[in-house]
Amino acid sequence: MATRIARHRSSGLLGLLLAGAFALPALAQPLNVYFGNLHAHTSYSDGSGTPAMAFDHARLRGLDFMAITEHNHAQAERNAGNRRDGLLIATDHALYRGTPANGERSLVDAALEASASGGFVALYGQEFSTISSGNHANVYEVQDVIPSAGGRYDHLVQWLASNPDSTGKPAIIQFNHPNSQYRRTTEYGRDDFGSDPNWIREIGRHAALIEIISGPALSSGSDMPVPRDKEFDYAHYLNLGFRVAPTANQDNHYFNWGDLTTARTGVIAHELTRTAIIEAIRSRHVYATTDHNLRVIARVNGRLCGSAIPVPPIGSELDITIEIHDDDEPEAEYLVAVFSDNSPGGPLASEIEFLELGVGNGTHIIEGIAATGPDQYVFFRIEQRVLESDGEDAIGDRVWTAPVWMDPRVTDDHAPAPTTPVVASKNSKIYHVDPSCSGARAIKPANKLFGDDARQGRTPHDGCPR
Repeated sequence: MATRIARHRSSGLLGLLLAGAFALPALAQPLNVYFGNLHAHTSYSDGSGTPAMAFDHARLRGLDFMAITEHNHAQAERNAGNRRDGLLIATDHALYRGTPANGERSLVDAALEASASGGFVALYGQEFSTISSGNHANVYEVQDVIPSAGGRYDHLVQWLASNPDSTGKPAIIQFNHPNSQYRRTTEYGRDDFGSDPNWIREIGRHAALIEIISGPALSSGSDMPVPRDKEFDYAHYLNLGFRVAPTANQDNHYFNWGDLTTARTGVIAHELTRTAIIEAIRSRHVYATTDHNLRVIARVNGRLCGSAIPVPPIGSELDITIEIHDDDEPEAEYLVAVFSDNSPGGPLASEIEFLELGVGNGTHIIEGIAATGPDQYVFFRIEQRVLESDGEDAIGDRVWTAPVWMDPRVTDDHAPAPTTPVVASKNSKIYHVDPSCSGARAIKPANKLFGDDARQGRTPHDGCPR
């Protein structure tokens, strides 16, 4: 079937769009898009100001949510601008959670105090690792300062096993500012797990996000140009097998939280509360945008991008809808690139269609995209068409959605069952089904095995955890 696009409007849908909400057909409660920044710093590591100041600044600049993610290691580079030396969560844990000696509020307390349901959500976290040890990753809403362990990601996974986030669930990880210099060597702990399958499995238990846009981190200005996107890196990590959604953040180090650029992370949720935002992020109902208020909700077979869905029959047409609304550019025209990868490994996701959506502020239906089988995933890049003064077309703001994954483990609306994070010693005949077990914690890091390697030739530890 030839690919066709149709734009459908109805008075009921248009009313919802103008109210800033998109209706999910099976639910009475509408979905909303909230905009924010999931990567920022203050003087509690290598930035400026205090967490309370940063959250207030972001709220006044129109953000719906923001996460402050201070460096967890004492070697954090020190920003020269407006920084008060001696404030570092790595060396003074009370700055993160507790009663700081400087009389200010801790990061956790400032986040809880700044959050107001329906008004603003303040999140907290840490930026793990050091530049020389495989790039950085944000870890959200954990209750204590993470031991830096020289940037060892296997140690991070072990620590997270007994340190859930504020909701009691495994903490969420974001891959920060991907960099090709680490891609084949130490990227996000690639050298810490013994093999790529172990690395992808263990880090993949937590990884939900990747920055496709970041910064410019060390700029003190506002309304700066949006940095070049990392679309290739996004495709690279998806192809490795990580299930991550793209984000667009600012990595602020100065007094410009929220107004450094127009880039935003969009989160699709039913309400603006801490719980709803955290769970939407965990579910990867997230997209990256260079437009501060461009709302996009894309679905495949009725499920939001970021979801895993049952495998459709091979060759069947995917039911794809993209809803667009922009308050201040209602007559903008849009293009969409459809990316598909038959499965992780091999070639990266390729652009299989590039289509005109026409004028936005409506629901667009994309036809003719076929299911290719188990492990396929698809995602979208949406581009605003701009007419230059010379009459030539140009590309304006962009959006990158999360994928939808065709997963054999998913039936109907049930997500795949989580894999138990087992651990064993090379020198033991048993494996531990819970890394918090005293026996698991006693294993020397150099002797630890994870996942299938840990199970190989071993039996479960009786009564684990003890």
